[in-house]
Amino acid sequence: MIMSFEGYQEALESQKAKEDQLKTMSEQFNTIQSQMQTLLTAVANIKDQNRVNEFSKTLFDSGILKTQQE
Repeated sequence: MIMSFEGYQEALESQKAKEDQLKTMSEQFNTIQSQMQTLLTAVANIKDQNRVNEFSKTLFDSGILKTQQE
């Protein structure tokens, strides 16, 4: 199949847009992964049970932490 120059240009632009989107998503994933690691380290270092309870409540109230459905 022979593709016109315009069709070829459109295919290249579409491919570039997909690559750009993938790069953005990858960067966002890496940022979230880093933030999660920092969060887990902070939680692991909390020694006071009252602070653990406050932290858990904050996560629950924000919708980040959910109860397990039985």
